[in-house]
Amino acid sequence: MMKRIRPYYGPLPPLSHVSAISPSKHSVWLCVLSILLCLTLLCGVTSAYFTDIITNQNNRIQTGNLKVGLEVSDKLAAGNDLDKTSPHYYDLKTAEDGVIFSSDSDNWKPGDQGTRYFKISNQGNMPLDYQLAFQVQDGGLGGALTFTITNLSDGGKISGVDEEFHTVTGSSLGDVSFSHQKMESGPSYDLYQIDYVLSESLDNSYNTDTPAYFSMDVTLTAQQVSEG
Repeated sequence: MMKRIRPYYGPLPPLSHVSAISPSKHSVWLCVLSILLCLTLLCGVTSAYFTDIITNQNNRIQTGNLKVGLEVSDKLAAGNDLDKTSPHYYDLKTAEDGVIFSSDSDNWKPGDQGTRYFKISNQGNMPLDYQLAFQVQDGGLGGALTFTITNLSDGGKISGVDEEFHTVTGSSLGDVSFSHQKMESGPSYDLYQIDYVLSESLDNSYNTDTPAYFSMDVTLTAQQVSEG
C-alpha cells in the first residue's frame, strides 16, 4: 500500500535561506555566450569570401657613385688609349709618387722636348662635369717653355689657349683649364695630348749657378650634374 504524501500548510522559509543566481553572474554568462556566438558566425562568414593578396619586395633606394679618374702616359696604345706599359704611365688616383712632366735626365738643355697624354674618365655611375687646371711656379724658365695642347676626343674643351695653334707658354699655363660640359655616367673618357719643348734659343743668361726652373701642380676637380 502506497504511502500518501500530505501537503504542507506551514510557514515559508525566509528568503535569506533561498540560494539564487546573482544578476551580475547572469550578465557575465550572457556576454560569454554572445561572444562565442559572434565568433562562430564570423568564422562561418569569412570562410565564405574569396581572398587576394599582392606582395612587392626588395624596394631599395641608394646613392650613386661619383668617381673620376686621371691617367697619364707618354705613349698611346692601339685604339687611341693610353699605353700602360710605358715607364712614364701613372694612374694619379693610386700613384704614391712620380711626376708627370719629367725626363730621363734631371737637367734639361735647349731643344729638349716631351709628350704626355692625359686621360680623364668617368669611372662611376653618375654624370659629372670636370675641370683640369695647373698651378704654376715660374722660376725664370716659364717664358722659354712652350706647350702645345691637342684634344684627341670629341668631348673635352680647352680654354685659355690660342685656338688656332693650341699653344701657350709655361708662364701662361696657369690660365689654361680643360673642361667638359657634361660627361655621361658609365665608362667614358676624354683624351688630351700635350707636347712641350724648351726653346733652342736659350742664351747664357740661363747658364747660372742658380738654375732657372719651372714647376707646376695638376688638379682635377669633378662634380655631380643632373641627368638629361
